Amino acid sequence: MTRYEMSYALTPEMRKLAMASFAKSLRSPVEKRRRLAFFALAYVLGVALLVKLLDFGLINTTMTTSAFFGFCGGIGYWTLAHRSNLAKLSELMNVSVERQGHIRAKFCADHVEFQNDLSHCYMQWGIIDEIFVIAGATILRAGVFMYPIPDAALPKGTTLDMFRADLTSWMEASR
Repeated sequence: MTRYEMSYALTPEMRKLAMASFAKSLRSPVEKRRRLAFFALAYVLGVALLVKLLDFGLINTTMTTSAFFGFCGGIGYWTLAHRSNLAKLSELMNVSVERQGHIRAKFCADHVEFQNDLSHCYMQWGIIDEIFVIAGATILRAGVFMYPIPDAALPKGTTLDMFRADLTSWMEASR
C-alpha cells in the first residue's frame, strides 16, 4: 500500500496562493453571459426610468447627482473597509501559520493526517471536496479549508503526477 509522509514549513506566500485559488469563479461562461445580459438590461431600464422621472419632473438633477455621489461614496467606503479587513485577516493568518511551526503530513488510502506544533488533524478522504494544483503546490480543499502541500516537500523518488494521481484516486474511492 502506498503511503506518503512528509514534513514542511508553510510560507505566507504559499498560504496566500492557496487562499487566492479559492477565489476562482464558480460560474460557467454561459452563466456569466446570462448575468451580464441581465445586468445590462437592468442598467438600460434603470436609465430609461431615470430619464422619464426627470421628464415628468418627479425628480430633479440635484437629487440625481446627490444620489450618484452618495452611491459612489458608499462603494468607496466599502472598498476601503474590505481591503483593510482583508489585510488584517491575512496578517492574522500569517501569525497563526508561523505559530503552528513545521507541518508533518501523512497520506494513505484511508485517511489524511496533518500534525504541527499545536495541533493534530485526522481526516478521512470523504471530507476532501477537491484536489487541485497551483504554482508550486497541490491543494486539498475541505469545505472552506485549504491544505497546501508544497511540491518541494514530496518524498524522494515520488513524482508529482504519481502523488496527485494517488490522492485523487483515494478521494474518489471514498465517495
